Amino acid sequence: MQTRYKVDKDWERDWCMKVMGDLWRSSKSRLVTKLNELPNEQERLKLKPDNIKSETEWRVFVREKTSKQFQAISNKFKEMRKKQLPHTCSRRGYARTMDDMSRESSKPVTRVQAFLKTHTKKNGEPVNAQAAEVIEKLQVLANEKPDSCTTQNTVQDALTIIFGPDKNGRSLANGRGVTNTKLAILRARDDHISQLESNQCEMKNKMSEMMNLINTIAKSVNIQGFTQPSEAESHMPSPMVTTILITTYHFTFNFLSINIIYK
Repeated sequence: MQTRYKVDKDWERDWCMKVMGDLWRSSKSRLVTKLNELPNEQERLKLKPDNIKSETEWRVFVREKTSKQFQAISNKFKEMRKKQLPHTCSRRGYARTMDDMSRESSKPVTRVQAFLKTHTKKNGEPVNAQAAEVIEKLQVLANEKPDSCTTQNTVQDALTIIFGPDKNGRSLANGRGVTNTKLAILRARDDHISQLESNQCEMKNKMSEMMNLINTIAKSVNIQGFTQPSEAESHMPSPMVTTILITTYHFTFNFLSINIIYK
């Protein structure tokens, strides 16, 4: 993996390993499906992949995956998967889908909105009967408790009311690897950045007002006129100019300090 991809950071390696694990499980699932479709063991043995060199290992694998015990476990999980809610975001995933939604809207996207988007077909119909039932419950909650469908708090939103608290550190309708702790950290960071941007905008406005005031005072000085200073006095700034310079210095210093903190 490291010879083909640049994975310097720990989170990049963890992500790649999770994706590789999913791909490996999917490949085994497809292989087992093909094994069960064949009529006898001789045909199944011919299906041996090239990367498996040992005939003995392949024979053990075939007998294990076609045994009655494995079939019972497989049927149990098939029934469990029927109760799952398939999404329609395909390879894009929740993260990219929510990013596209946020670009189209000026307001932050909630996971309730993401759930409705990813569990509805292009024609507006739910993906299956289970999704239709959940969407109906969300519509009822939108009327009874509107805040539960618009809040960013995943502990108190409508999905938590319907499905219960998230389990195993996962967060429903937020994509792979997202947890409530990570969401809280990201929201705190976003709030901090928003506050810095607000402070910077306020400081720019104050700086603009101060520059306008300086220009007004300078024009006033030129209009009123003063006696011609002596040669010694000409090298010394007047009290008014000194005040303007000191005030400008303080505002400029504060403005640059906020810019440095923001960057």
